[in-house]
Amino acid sequence: MHESGSICEVDKKYYDSMGIDRIMCCEAVEDGVVVDAGSAITVDVIKRGHHEGGFIVPGFKAMRKCFKDISPRLDVSFNFDLDLARIPRNTEDALSYGAIAPLVSHIASLSKALPVILTGGDAQILLPLIPNAVIDTELVFKGMKKIIQGQA
Repeated sequence: MHESGSICEVDKKYYDSMGIDRIMCCEAVEDGVVVDAGSAITVDVIKRGHHEGGFIVPGFKAMRKCFKDISPRLDVSFNFDLDLARIPRNTEDALSYGAIAPLVSHIASLSKALPVILTGGDAQILLPLIPNAVIDTELVFKGMKKIIQGQA
């Protein structure tokens, strides 16, 4: 593989502590907002093959555990069918809204004129909440293939 396609060259495009699975997802996309929803939820913006930046929040299971650790009364399931246009009036919906609404809103603000690509174990949960999003369960492998073939 020539130098410009090596993993070392790809690694220089990202910050030092960025996880390899996250890098592979980003490498698979030329333009888009990549949302990997698993143990953590990572959101990355890719424009013209360049990583513009991103952010990380706890995954939904981690958020639920956090709430449960605060108080047994907060040990409730998230309501993913919640109407995000209405302010909640009960604990389950209030916790759900706090976990979901800021994430969905920020993804929407980042994705103007960019497609949203969801991957990870909880991608299916986010799909109905993010207009025009698509799921790609092979994103990590597509990034790996691109690098192996020297296209990165």
